[in-house]
This record gives sequence, C-alpha cells and structure tokens, in this order.
Amino acid sequence: MFMLRLISVGAFLVLVSCSQSLPVLKVKQDRISQEHTKSEDKMVAFASDNELKKHLHPRDRSSAEGEYFTFIWDNLEQELEGQSSSDLQLVFYYRATKTRSKVLKEVWNIQGLKQLEFAYTQKWIEDKGELLSWKAQIKSGKQTLAEQQSYLWKDSY
Repeated sequence: MFMLRLISVGAFLVLVSCSQSLPVLKVKQDRISQEHTKSEDKMVAFASDNELKKHLHPRDRSSAEGEYFTFIWDNLEQELEGQSSSDLQLVFYYRATKTRSKVLKEVWNIQGLKQLEFAYTQKWIEDKGELLSWKAQIKSGKQTLAEQQSYLWKDSY
C-alpha cells in the first residue's frame, strides 16, 4: 500500500513539473516567387500570389520575391523571472552565397511583441546572395531564452 502511494505521488510530481511550459520560438519560412504562383500545391500558390498582389507594378513584384520569415514566440515571462524585458531581442544569424561562411546578423528589439516578420527579398539577394542557412535566437542580455535553426545551420565550420 505504501509503495502504491509513493508511486502515485511521484507520478503527480512528474506531471506538475512537466506542466510548466518552456519558452518556444517558432519560425515559419515561405519562399515567394512568380514561379510558385503556378504551383500545383494550392497553399503554396495562394501564399505567393497573395504576397505578390500587394505590389502593383510587375517590377515591384519581382523585387518582392524571396524568403519570408514569421517569428512567433511564447512563454518568455517565466524564463525572465522578474528581470526587465526591456532588453529582449530577436537575433537572426544567417549565411548567404556571396558571404560564404561569414555569419551575418539582424537584430530587433521585441519588447511587448509576440510576433515579427522579416523578408529576405531581391535587394538582399543581389547584395548578399541566396540564403544558405539561418538560426534565430531570443535573447535577454547575453542569456539565450529560445532558439530555432534551419536544417543546414552549423555554429562553426
């Protein structure tokens, strides 16, 4: 009887400890291009067509082609534990074809936000080349709270 109670108390403690959610960073990446508007996959075609329709002139449409990222995060409050959220940043590290193994980065202050969108379009592609790999981190000071990366990302070469 004692052993059964001990097991049930242990199971309860495991469930309670697992119920606390960890910080989550989700990254949605979409490739938008004229070519994708003709895709047999209706969701891909719709996403590309919808984004490109925002640009009226054909020249503007071609300059809007590229990689579109949506960063969504949640549950950062418990990780901060009373610290100020004024220094919350989303840091996007990436490598591109023209910069090769050099890691480039973009940084945004995300205090009070739950989502951010970023477009790596023709202007960036002409300057830095096609996107090869990326890593996104949410940071508070030097502490990393959440992280997501592409399949091809390596921290060092």
